[in-house]
Amino acid sequence: MSQDHEDDGREVPVSVEKSDDGDSPATPGDEEAPALEPDAEAPPPRETTPIEELKRDLEEARDQHLRLRAEFDNFRKRTAREQRQIRERANEHVIKDLLPVIDGLERAGESIAMENENGPALKEGIELVLKSLVESLGRHDLQRLEALAQPFDPKLHEAVMTVETEDHPPDTVIEEIQKGYAIGDRVIRPSRVVVAKALLEEED
Repeated sequence: MSQDHEDDGREVPVSVEKSDDGDSPATPGDEEAPALEPDAEAPPPRETTPIEELKRDLEEARDQHLRLRAEFDNFRKRTAREQRQIRERANEHVIKDLLPVIDGLERAGESIAMENENGPALKEGIELVLKSLVESLGRHDLQRLEALAQPFDPKLHEAVMTVETEDHPPDTVIEEIQKGYAIGDRVIRPSRVVVAKALLEEED
């Protein structure tokens, strides 16, 4: 018989390596990965590139510019408001001193006797002076308050008298005794007025 022989079906014994603990055979995939050392250092952070640093600097400069612009705009508005208030207060003192002059010119124009020979010309002259004075003060924000036939408003009007009447709605100004004035939205002299009051019902 030749030494070369075919497979006769017998199992060929396979050698198995034992693991260190002797319990189970070791296989190639059973090797454990080495554990990381507890004191292993983290990788260093990535350094920023010059372009990234430039972008960051530009963004910071833009934010600072916007903040400065907003602060300057607020400063400009606040300064303008304060200057306007100072100007209005200064004008208010002067205008208040001129209100009696306006009142006097109005009374003088109303009291002139038209039947007098020089009455019409004198009245016209007074009215021209009065108009010019009021227009000049109007350029400093002086304005007359509307009172006649208006609802009574304690912020704008000062009631010197009330009259019972059924010809006008209650709490309506029916007569203006002295004109009121304001500078802008601030009243410097309220209108002195007569106010309508409802008739009292007579008891039977």
